[in-house]
Amino acid sequence: MKNWSAYVRACYALLKPGGYLELQDTVGMSIAHVNHGILQLEPWDEKCHAVAKELGMDYECGVHLEKYMREAGFEVVSREEEMLPFGTWLSEEGRPETERMGRLMEVQQRGMARIYARRTLEGLESEEVIREYERMAGEQNIEERGAYRPLYLAVGRKPLR
Repeated sequence: MKNWSAYVRACYALLKPGGYLELQDTVGMSIAHVNHGILQLEPWDEKCHAVAKELGMDYECGVHLEKYMREAGFEVVSREEEMLPFGTWLSEEGRPETERMGRLMEVQQRGMARIYARRTLEGLESEEVIREYERMAGEQNIEERGAYRPLYLAVGRKPLR
């Protein structure tokens, strides 16, 4: 989305006083919290961040949800950060209920690769970009190291005024 501020302002305008809005999003980066550390696929992220900026997109939109709500006039009721498993490693460690989300996170990451393919890693075709991302991810051993991606949640309420 190119203009989160405008989107949240439009939601505010549509809600009756006392109405609630819930927003959820991750960060665009390939950040994974691993054993209390941070793993980042820097070459990939730097290129994607530059493309997002060029396109007028907020690459770290999940982190800024609360800010967008306050700017639109919402009272922020709650803000949370959840950690979603990246890949299926957690289901293989006895948590089968996490497999679906882990696979979804992998699919979304590949989808992001396709979205950015035309503008990142200049001169490469879409499938080449995806292979390059997977190569970088493989070098980091994400699956073996227990990777997560943060999901941000913000709930706002339109004042009664």
